[in-house]
Amino acid sequence: MLPIASASPRPQALFCTSVDPWSEPRGGGTTFARQFVQSFGPSIGVVSTSEETLPGGVWIDRSFDGKRIKFFNLGTAPIEAASRKPLIPARVSAAVKASRYMRRVRRLGVRNAFFDCPELLIPASCFEWDSVCYYFHGLNNPISNSRYKPLRFLGGLFEDLMFAALRGMRPDLLIAAADEQSVEDFSSRMSGRLPDVPVVSFPTRVDTALFYPEDKFHARRTLGWMSEGP
Repeated sequence: MLPIASASPRPQALFCTSVDPWSEPRGGGTTFARQFVQSFGPSIGVVSTSEETLPGGVWIDRSFDGKRIKFFNLGTAPIEAASRKPLIPARVSAAVKASRYMRRVRRLGVRNAFFDCPELLIPASCFEWDSVCYYFHGLNNPISNSRYKPLRFLGGLFEDLMFAALRGMRPDLLIAAADEQSVEDFSSRMSGRLPDVPVVSFPTRVDTALFYPEDKFHARRTLGWMSEGP
């Protein structure tokens, strides 16, 4: 899909994520990104990597559901099989690209930003922002639980950098994909390290156009199963 040549209006806010909202959902992160762009449309500009071959390091227009969306490509992200790990962890690659391009990202003149990953949040913390929201996709430490075992010892340093970035950016809102009890436990555990902003529970959702309850016996007939039995 090629970028649209005509210029779209300047958005009101930036959505900074490490996944490509235009790609096919292969997990919760991409699904959330697609839903975010579907919800806000041209009122946001997207900063992310791309799975398509697009111009890098510049703002372009990109078509999403027939709408022009301002898009800044941090670089091409190779499509990896689920069973394979890229040689360089995707988080590290995205953080390096964000550090390289964040000054160019800000040339758009938009100072309101929504971040959903620390790999873009930390490079962005070197700059002033008018309004910031950060979304925790989970409340565990992604580095301490990394599939790259040699990196797990860096979990503590990673958390220090992330919380220092959050405190420096003074976010207006922190939200987390977790139930209220998990959020309460996390806030208590991180007391003194988080900015003086409550973490709000924002559980994951489901697209009911795709997933919905159906009569059990009708579903069994559709699948060619017997009406009873496991």
